[in-house]
Amino acid sequence: AFRGDGDVQLQVAFTAGTLQGLQRVVSSLVTQHTHDRLQQKYTDMLMVDSSRAIAEENLARLHSLHRGVGTAWMDVLPTKETWELDDATVKSALRFQLGVSPGPPSQSFYRCACDYQGSDAHHAMTCDKLAGLRTLRHDHVQSSVQYGATAAGHGSSIEPQERHLKDLRFGDEGYGMRGDVLVSTLEDVLNVDVVITHPASKTLRGRASRTPGAAARVAEENKRRHHAAGGTRGYRFVPFAVETYGRLGNAASEVLGEWAESAASAGVFARDAYLTWIKRELSVSLVRGNVRLFKRFVGVLTRGIGQRFVEGMDVPVLQ
Repeated sequence: AFRGDGDVQLQVAFTAGTLQGLQRVVSSLVTQHTHDRLQQKYTDMLMVDSSRAIAEENLARLHSLHRGVGTAWMDVLPTKETWELDDATVKSALRFQLGVSPGPPSQSFYRCACDYQGSDAHHAMTCDKLAGLRTLRHDHVQSSVQYGATAAGHGSSIEPQERHLKDLRFGDEGYGMRGDVLVSTLEDVLNVDVVITHPASKTLRGRASRTPGAAARVAEENKRRHHAAGGTRGYRFVPFAVETYGRLGNAASEVLGEWAESAASAGVFARDAYLTWIKRELSVSLVRGNVRLFKRFVGVLTRGIGQRFVEGMDVPVLQ
């Protein structure tokens, strides 16, 4: 089923005599083959009016998963507490990436407390009722970005106190103009602003289905425009865009590449080792945040169709 470079890679792995290497090559080829088949299937569905919306959602998802940090969490060994993922989180994350409901598999229609009614199993990514949890997800990714800067040898601080924006709090006018992480290097001072965007949303799926990375690019442009209108001058502004399925924006990829070079030049990491590590850090933070959204979304659905709703405990206890 595989031709060209695939045959060469398989031969190299076989000659090397390592079962692990052979498994890795075969797995990579099978993954690419399946991805190409699915992409062609949904591309054909774009031509039919009745299936266009579903095709756009799935193509946006596939494009986003194909590059970035979306699947990096699968290669993580739980060598530290922050990298430990329980079974429920793993199952929900996999279902999200496969494009099916991370909640009850039998549910195909959703009536949300925000008044949404429809078949979007990933409505949690844009639901107004879950804005607070999206902020929490953002903060976890923000912490991973700061951790990445620190590991590369750069000083950093969270939520820099930019003059006229100093006393702003979440929800205040102008809050979004302030960056998230201030990073100092010998060459520059970076104002890194994290934004997480959902490429399969109704407003983005058309562009994201046709142009890989379009959702991240729109998020970057919006951040640049807002910062230009009222952000503090004198810093190099970096919009760090991450799509919900894991694709990184160009600016995010570029700054991680710069930090990898810094880490390598200081002898902290090899360049590729740094990039592998930071992508896993970002991936785990993103997955945890996404799954928290879906867990709460199931509760929001229950609240919307019943009375005297009681929230489930974050940590099960017996009293």
